[in-house]
Amino acid sequence: MFKKVLLASCAVAAMTFSAQAADLPSRVVKPAPYVAAPVFTWTGFYVGGQVGYAWGDSTGGVYLKNGGPVGIGKLDPDGFFGGLHAGYNYQFSNVVVGVEIDGNYAGVDGSVDRLYDGAGAPVAVGNYAKAEMDWNGSARLRLGYAFDRILPYITGGVAFANYKFTPNYLGTGTLSNDSTHVGWTIGAGVDYAITNNFIAGVEYRYADYGKENYDIVGFPLNESRIDLKTHDVRFRLSYKF
Repeated sequence: MFKKVLLASCAVAAMTFSAQAADLPSRVVKPAPYVAAPVFTWTGFYVGGQVGYAWGDSTGGVYLKNGGPVGIGKLDPDGFFGGLHAGYNYQFSNVVVGVEIDGNYAGVDGSVDRLYDGAGAPVAVGNYAKAEMDWNGSARLRLGYAFDRILPYITGGVAFANYKFTPNYLGTGTLSNDSTHVGWTIGAGVDYAITNNFIAGVEYRYADYGKENYDIVGFPLNESRIDLKTHDVRFRLSYKF
């Protein structure tokens, strides 16, 4: 009889303990706090360098002052260039606006081994011309739309270049003149932020440097005239502060 009472008491105690244990709060393991990755912004100053290739449309020659050509030719220069740039971007929402300046040393040149008069007839053999752009630069505005670290943009502003023109007309010898042409440029490109500081990019640019007239020493009735338009593709690497 005693044994039965003891077993019953143990059973009741076990059930009571189980019920109480079930009522105890369970231990919850909190997850590690979430740390969001830093959001990249295009806002800030940057500096960098670029290299590229340019090709152009250029017509130059000897003209009568206030008159037509007496010996002209198509020079169409091309060549490589490289230089530095610096700028500042400001981003609001996805829109990025900025300003940038650049300067380049260039070896963009062309020549023609035969000149033509105003009627299109060739001038005597031995008359030629050559031209070379040895540096160029620009000051521009930029407008882009950011897709996180990818920034397509358009750009435009003032362009300038030093252009040396050397005609040889009617046995006069080479008559070199050079001048800083000032015109305009427009283009488009895309930048990619490799890291928060290093940005790689590629850009196409068209520039119209306008026309210049040069006096020819010893020929008061004549002058040299030259114009220049270029296309270029450049590859860029920048450091953003």
